[in-house]
Amino acid sequence: MSVNERFMKINRSKIRPGFLTGRHPVSLLVFFVCVTGISMFSKNPAVLFMSMFFSITSLAKLKGLGGMLRFLRTMLVLALLTAVINPLFNHRGRTVLARFHNGQPLTLEACFYGLYAAMILISVLAWFSCFNHCFDTDKLLYLFGRFSPRLSLMLSMSLRFVPEFAAKAKEISGIQRMLAGGNRGIIQKIKNGTAVFGSLLTWVLEGSVMRSESMRMRGYGVAKRKMYSAYKWEAEDTALTALSLVFTGIYLALLYAGSFKFWFYPYVYGRIFAPQAVAGYLTLALLMCLPLIFDNRLEGRRIREHA
Repeated sequence: MSVNERFMKINRSKIRPGFLTGRHPVSLLVFFVCVTGISMFSKNPAVLFMSMFFSITSLAKLKGLGGMLRFLRTMLVLALLTAVINPLFNHRGRTVLARFHNGQPLTLEACFYGLYAAMILISVLAWFSCFNHCFDTDKLLYLFGRFSPRLSLMLSMSLRFVPEFAAKAKEISGIQRMLAGGNRGIIQKIKNGTAVFGSLLTWVLEGSVMRSESMRMRGYGVAKRKMYSAYKWEAEDTALTALSLVFTGIYLALLYAGSFKFWFYPYVYGRIFAPQAVAGYLTLALLMCLPLIFDNRLEGRRIREHA
């Protein structure tokens, strides 16, 4: 079995059947743009906490508990670094907790802002991880192939290149260790690493030439070519798209009305539990748990069909 076949087999084995993975690419794009945009540009900690919770829950639903824990193991380290580094370099705020040896203050507001930045990091990366799980090469080509074939090709090749490159490097490294026998000295490790890098470089260059030749023979770049699509727009896609746009519109209207006002400097202030803010939280909860609601309905339908 070649490395490409093994790579595709591993990828297919990681995909858990569910609502999001079977949806139309356009409806998926609308949903992820809505939730990711809210997570990236919101300054309200309550909104970010909800986004972080539902993104991690959706990730666990898509990749399983093990995949979610592996994600959190890496993200918590980055989030901790973000939360700790911010008050070390940001000294704004009125509430001074302590002073460093150089006289700069350690403020409560800077600590809160570090936690806020950590929540943004976790929530946005979790939503992007869900996006990466739901979108394969075919869906990216379907979305962007009609408007910008070069962009779609670049995105699909970039998403595919990293795991394929890692699988090939692991294969070559195993062969090099087998050829080296029991010699595991530092000199031998350097030689093995150099050989692996050289082999990978040759494999990448050869593969790029073969891929470009294959694309040329298949008519890539020829004007007025037809696009094949295996995706069918269904009622669930309409519901997901419509609800995503409606809930996001309600959130933006409340945001424009000042319902989610919150600031960190020069002091922490925000009406988190105002009536309009609570209504916005309920709207966001409905938006971000749409995949979980539809997925539970899908599982219930499957159970009834097999009963």
